[in-house]
Amino acid sequence: MPAAKKHFPAIKTILMHTRLICIFALCMVCYSCSSRGGDSQVNAADLHGPIARGENLVSTGSTISGDLVLADSTDAISASPVQHISYVHGALVFHDCTFRGRVAGSLHAGQAIYSATLERSVFFDNCVFEEEVNFTGATIQGACTFTKCTFKKPALFNQVRFGGEVSFAGCTFLESAGFQQSTFMSSAFFNEVHFERESSFMGTYFYRDATFNLASFDGYADFTQASFYSHMLANYTHSKKNMVLSECTFRGRAEFLTADWVRAEIENSTFYGRTLFDKATISQSFSLHGSRFIVQKPSATGYKAGKLDISDAQVMGSQLEGL
Repeated sequence: MPAAKKHFPAIKTILMHTRLICIFALCMVCYSCSSRGGDSQVNAADLHGPIARGENLVSTGSTISGDLVLADSTDAISASPVQHISYVHGALVFHDCTFRGRVAGSLHAGQAIYSATLERSVFFDNCVFEEEVNFTGATIQGACTFTKCTFKKPALFNQVRFGGEVSFAGCTFLESAGFQQSTFMSSAFFNEVHFERESSFMGTYFYRDATFNLASFDGYADFTQASFYSHMLANYTHSKKNMVLSECTFRGRAEFLTADWVRAEIENSTFYGRTLFDKATISQSFSLHGSRFIVQKPSATGYKAGKLDISDAQVMGSQLEGL
């Protein structure tokens, strides 16, 4: 039974990948496709025309040189004197591609800020990004996936509105990763993600399940003031530095089963659903200071912690008396 339970997150990831593949297959059938599959060398400048015309773009096994700029200042619509929006009407599908230049869903030109609104699905599978990826302030209305991708430079997805299902499953972030103040309207999958540097989900909203099963956080991980309106699943996760989940709101179930962390700061957070720390190991310090458990005491069967702080923590209005 324990072995089957341990493999459950991986099974869920496979099912999620199958669902995403079906979504993108349907997208390609329903809309005319400008296929660039099989190209070995592609100049990003040659993709700007098809993108501007609203064509669906498919590229497999390509090395793409130059900056792929999706926030085009030439046809942007002004939302304010400073904020300008450019629309990408077609789907973007890249498989086994290497991007030599930047990928920009947002652009700064002096005081002006240009951000992209992508109306269709975005699909990057097993791609390598050698320069910065920046979608700060962008809107992605369809499904969005970056499965099994490698980000060699900072990956910035701050203040992004994700309208459809999102997956970064199996990705590796070699530099900082930012998802601050972003909004995930549908399910978000970060299964088996490896963050080698700091990662930030400060002030982020998750309206459906947020899944981080088997994720590894080598750097500082900050979820301060994040809001989880459904379940937050972070089972079998690993953290080498601080795991910060302070001032968060958990409306659904919060699972940290068999987590292996060094330090955990979960202070002044509110848990409305079941909270599970069973078999978790927090080797140095574990703080639940000021947190409130509305429904019931958190489950922590078989957990291990170096220094536990439950000062001012409450369960159903009374002082929490141990785990």
